[in-house]
Amino acid sequence: MLKASFLESTPVEGFLYGEKGILKIHRNFHHTKEISVFQHNILKEKFDIDYIGNGYYHEIVEVINCLKEGKIESEKMPHSFSLVLIQTLDRIREKIGMT
Repeated sequence: MLKASFLESTPVEGFLYGEKGILKIHRNFHHTKEISVFQHNILKEKFDIDYIGNGYYHEIVEVINCLKEGKIESEKMPHSFSLVLIQTLDRIREKIGMT
């Protein structure tokens, strides 16, 4: 489940629910510095993570690696996925009247 809004502030957290517990990826999930593990709604363990860079770090590293190897496409993010992603975003923009 994903909740996003232009009208309200959301927590910007992520949760992974499994049979044995829950992982909470703290704010801001896309460059978190903390992950918590819960079992039966009880905090079992917390991990501190060193965040590298100021955004797009991993994407830049992948582009550099591809260029060094003479590749014009990454296996991690092929052109076909980029096309599907932009088509999906276009449909969302149409639905909310942003086009």
